[in-house]
Amino acid sequence: MRSAFALSAILLATAAIAQEDKPTAAPKKKSPLETQRGAYVLKYADANGVAGVLSKHFKGAAEIHAGPEGAGDCLLINASPAAFDEIVKTIDQLDRRPRSIAVDVSFVELQAKAGDDKQSVEKDFAGPAADVSARLNALTKSGQAASVKRIHLGATEGQLATVMIGETKPYVSGVNATQRGVLNRMHQYRETGTQVRVTPSVTADGAISLELNIVDSGSRPSPSVSVGVDEKGAPIPSADFTNTSFKGKLVVASGHAVLANASRSATKEGQAETLIVVEARVVESEAKPK
Repeated sequence: MRSAFALSAILLATAAIAQEDKPTAAPKKKSPLETQRGAYVLKYADANGVAGVLSKHFKGAAEIHAGPEGAGDCLLINASPAAFDEIVKTIDQLDRRPRSIAVDVSFVELQAKAGDDKQSVEKDFAGPAADVSARLNALTKSGQAASVKRIHLGATEGQLATVMIGETKPYVSGVNATQRGVLNRMHQYRETGTQVRVTPSVTADGAISLELNIVDSGSRPSPSVSVGVDEKGAPIPSADFTNTSFKGKLVVASGHAVLANASRSATKEGQAETLIVVEARVVESEAKPK
């Protein structure tokens, strides 16, 4: 008869063999269908706008929605763990402090001599703002610039800024003489002025993109049309109404200026040229988180 010790040894050996033959369970893999859910509270950006951009950018890889009203600017995100991390990195880039942009628009009226066909040179009115400003000052001192009008706007990135300056100007529309030979000038009035609308943004390389709508209207004596003669027989000129405008997008390096538009019109002295010069620069933003 086998001893109790021998029997115990046989049982232990049999259990060890059975354990070796038992298949090892494979580590559980994460299902590709598993997702990570979470909420992200924005500090500066609008939740609806960011949600729309991210939904298009991560189409098919995530579900992104703006939170309900009253929950603040919150994003609800449902995505795979890898996509979730990438979405958060993208949000951090989009949800940044908006910058303040200073925009200056100059309207420069250049006088040309009779028969002078010289056009303005674009490079003279493009470049570092300090250089362009010095150029305009030199034109004014030399008399080549009849007038320089400058409009300043302070704008916040992504938001519309508007300046309107207007006046009502009288002009002589006709004359008539009384029986005693006294001339009566008939006057009418017209609204003139300047309107500048700009929405700035900063590009990835630090340049400034400007959506502009500029209109500048004025009047000057007509060089060829008169409404009658005065007491000395000299012609009384009619009024010519001028309009210089620009509508479109400009991209300018911060601290630089560009020529937006140049238009020509006839005067008594010859051809006058009106320029629109636009300068923009990024200034330190004082915007605070919401």
